[in-house]
Amino acid sequence: MLYFARPLETKHLEETLPATQSSVAQINAIIRCTPVYRIHGDKASERTGEKVEQHFKDRGVIATKTAGFEPNANPRAEGGIGLIRTRARIMLHPLGAEGRELW
Repeated sequence: MLYFARPLETKHLEETLPATQSSVAQINAIIRCTPVYRIHGDKASERTGEKVEQHFKDRGVIATKTAGFEPNANPRAEGGIGLIRTRARIMLHPLGAEGRELW
């Protein structure tokens, strides 16, 4: 299993869309074809809203979404999030107060 993460300062579309596109490009470069054909998320507009759908539709990728907060809908993704969250906290811990502020 490969996990791709991009630390972001906000959840605004101007920041999430380029980060998602960067992850898709990285996956496509590793596999050396176009294996990403679908992006799935919850109903958050910065991940699967109309602008995201249109951006990726033009690139042959479909954006789908769940009805809302359903952590059991994709246990593999939730496990990856937990793993990345733990590692991020470990990396920020030596920074002390500054690391807590970044978290």
